[in-house]
Amino acid sequence: MRIRAISALALLLLLSGLALADSHFSKGPAVKVGNGKAWAWVKIEDGKPVATGVSFSEKALDGLPTDLPMPDMPGMPGAMPLKEWVLELPKEIRGMPYDHVGFDWNPKGHDPMTIYGVPHFDVHFYVLSQDERKGITAMGDDLNRCMKAPEKIYIPVSYINPPGTVVPLMGNHWIDSHITRIRRQALHNDFCLRFVQRQNRVL
Repeated sequence: MRIRAISALALLLLLSGLALADSHFSKGPAVKVGNGKAWAWVKIEDGKPVATGVSFSEKALDGLPTDLPMPDMPGMPGAMPLKEWVLELPKEIRGMPYDHVGFDWNPKGHDPMTIYGVPHFDVHFYVLSQDERKGITAMGDDLNRCMKAPEKIYIPVSYINPPGTVVPLMGNHWIDSHITRIRRQALHNDFCLRFVQRQNRVL
């Protein structure tokens, strides 16, 4: 009987702790994408963000543009057309650490074409504001700032910086070297890092 009483007390304490935890999802404003919509969201526990992401409706996959103009990027001969939708994050977590999300549609894919040469979305979480991103021209002195390597503590062991991956409005791309060794033709869920030097900081 004593063991049952202790077990019941432990269960009661566990349920009480769960009840006290404040966990909820918050959504940013929805944006029209294709024939549907997309939005950014965050999961908050006890007032702190613990997860963030992007969701979109099924209809967002229909009616996407296919005839976008080629970008005017003389320094990037392999640049492909893209359409970006800016998704605002919920106000309560903006700047913790992300400012906004870029939801990019690539109708023709992009380099390296053996891996990413199919229509797909890229989801970019930006620490910089939209105005600060406009300053990333990837030309002249700004190209040198983009190429400045961040401290090693910010780079995962398997990540590399391939040549020609500095993109205007984005920065310098670092990718997992396992991608090129394991896959040649299949597109999956990949995580890349982008850096740019601003105000003596590499972001």
